[in-house]
Amino acid sequence: MVRTKNPLSASSKEAVAKILQPLLSTFIDMHLRAKVAHWNIRGQGFLTIHRMFDEVVDEAYEWSDKIAERLGQLGATALGVATNVTEFSYLPAYPLGLASGEAHMDAISSSLALCSAHLSSAIVYVDEAEDYATSNLLQDMLEDVDKWLWFVDSHSANRT
Repeated sequence: MVRTKNPLSASSKEAVAKILQPLLSTFIDMHLRAKVAHWNIRGQGFLTIHRMFDEVVDEAYEWSDKIAERLGQLGATALGVATNVTEFSYLPAYPLGLASGEAHMDAISSSLALCSAHLSSAIVYVDEAEDYATSNLLQDMLEDVDKWLWFVDSHSANRT
């Protein structure tokens, strides 16, 4: 951690940085897996789903960027190279070889659901650290993630 003039206590900054780093990796991972789905989708509804996944790509990039910038504001280093993503992401490996829109929608909606769950947990811990700026950021992201989860899941024929 580098020294910053951010008024949070050093212990709060460190606690929040430990919460944010895996989220950064998770959202970089989300960005990449949505791009893989965008590139590899085939079949019924191709163009609509292809475009939807591209919007998820853009959103996931924004989410990761916001987290990385907050890490910097707290004096932490944003670790965002491939080895960090592999090490810290909460998401399981993306299934390779998918082609159908249904298979990719299931994989992407499952990934978004995990992002939502981890954001919800992170909000609790960030609130305990009394970092309300990060809490607000994560709450706004949670609203966006849940919106995209709904959009992707609504395209799926396997909804329950």
